[in-house]
Amino acid sequence: MKSFFQILTNLSLLIPMALVTITTYSQNCVAEESIYDDFELELIEDSKPKAQKQSSRVTQKTSNSDKVNSLKLDPYKDIVTLQRKYLPKTERFELYGAISYGLNNAFYNNIGVNVSAGYFFTEKFGLELAYQHFIDAERAITKGLEDDVDIETKSLVIPESYYGIALKWAPIYGKMAWLNEQIVHFDFYIAPSIGMTQTGFGNSEMTYGLSLGQNFAISKAVAVRWDLRVGIYEASALDTVSATDDTLVEKTSMTEDVFLSVGLSYFLPEAKYR
Repeated sequence: MKSFFQILTNLSLLIPMALVTITTYSQNCVAEESIYDDFELELIEDSKPKAQKQSSRVTQKTSNSDKVNSLKLDPYKDIVTLQRKYLPKTERFELYGAISYGLNNAFYNNIGVNVSAGYFFTEKFGLELAYQHFIDAERAITKGLEDDVDIETKSLVIPESYYGIALKWAPIYGKMAWLNEQIVHFDFYIAPSIGMTQTGFGNSEMTYGLSLGQNFAISKAVAVRWDLRVGIYEASALDTVSATDDTLVEKTSMTEDVFLSVGLSYFLPEAKYR
């Protein structure tokens, strides 16, 4: 009996301790679960803005595509320009200054300055007035002909200046990467021209020309420009009567000048669009 009462006494002590232990353990478990629940709620709350942004982007893309589709474009036939030019030219003046060099004169170095002023009615079309002045220097071969062979080089046609007007047409524009560091915007133009070339004989000859060139935009007002102009005219020059007669007489012949110019263009007034 005594042992039975001892067992009951021990159980009466152990049961409350067990209940306290179980209660404490359950409270700890509930606390841990609440921590995980709070963490999941934070993740859900953090993910909501991203989902909303994604849905808004999808909505925006859909609206943009609806706008494009509303144009009813025919694939591979209609092209829509979605971005304006970085360097606009419509209703703006262009002032150009450059250094010119003659490429096709075998007897003289033709170095000069080129200044021009133009006005663009649209992005593609404009008119330009140009003036070029050249300084002519004899090449080594020319001095050799005069000193060693006794050939009169004064009979050669030498351009001294040019002035004229050109119709500029810029059908191509785009952009390219420069050394993988920056994007450079450019346009390419073609310009037929008519003007007058003054030669070393003091005559002014009607000149028909064609220019090709590019503008590389530095800003909305300044661009680096190169220009290649070919001018053809019938010039008067001195020539010998025959192989046996050294008498010099004035004769006309077709002459071609090719000049490369490199300089800066400045556009005004300030572009308030784009």
